[in-house]
Amino acid sequence: MEKLFKDEPVVLVDAYALIFRAFYALPDFRNRDGQPTAAVHGFLSGLPKLAACAEDLAGAPPEFVIFFDRGGPQERLAAYADYKANRPETPEDLKSQVPLIEEALAAMGLPQVAIHGVEADDSIASVARALESAGRRVLIASNDKDFFQILSDRIGLLRATSRSDEMDYYDVGALKRKFGLAPEAMVDFYALVGDKVDNVPGVKGIGEKTAEKLLKKYGTLDAVYANLERMPKATARCLSANRDNAYLSRDLVRLRTDLEVDVTPSALDPARFDRARLSALLERLELRRLAERLLGLAVER
Repeated sequence: MEKLFKDEPVVLVDAYALIFRAFYALPDFRNRDGQPTAAVHGFLSGLPKLAACAEDLAGAPPEFVIFFDRGGPQERLAAYADYKANRPETPEDLKSQVPLIEEALAAMGLPQVAIHGVEADDSIASVARALESAGRRVLIASNDKDFFQILSDRIGLLRATSRSDEMDYYDVGALKRKFGLAPEAMVDFYALVGDKVDNVPGVKGIGEKTAEKLLKKYGTLDAVYANLERMPKATARCLSANRDNAYLSRDLVRLRTDLEVDVTPSALDPARFDRARLSALLERLELRRLAERLLGLAVER
């Protein structure tokens, strides 16, 4: 990747996004006791790759904070009981690996954030804004498109591609090239088109192209609804019939940035590892090569 900035970045990792990707992408690895290990292997082996990608962008090794969900998205479920209701139950084979990943991260000295009833997305967005205000450069590692709304001159997004060793980098310019819209318009964009992944309804009959045209012309969701009489009748009918869903969807997709999260980023630095604890864990999981790779990392500060 081309170096786009020169400050030491902080990488905020959406843990479950990477864990689920690893679980479904890799074969069903298990140790001799039958403990599944694919998600552990995929997630942990991805951290050095993520660090290298961030360093390629910045020219300096990054610091990390890892974010987990805990207890379900209570605030959004209270507003809309069907929020994320279309998602299948998390497989037990995946659930059993999350504590192992958390243990490995603790042994590596990497800070973890998990707030009961608060989605990791909201914690990430709040920490990103706080770091931005402190003058830090932030990279969010997640494929969640909700993060488009908080991109700025100092906040970027790293999204995984079909190639395991590559990631797409989004900043404000890349977002405008893809959607033709600024970050502040993305909440209203997904309020209109919805989000099938999270079961956010949006406005039935309004697709991405129409939503982009409406927001380019009128600017905001409120302005769109203030100008229904100027639109083609079919578009106006769709919007009028789904007004409540549009505003509900806006509330569901808007990330919170006002949470107070006390966390200090840390480098992926072998000097900080509890080597005995990490080695014992990965030996138990029969991930010896991964242990060698992680313990062999060299970070120049």
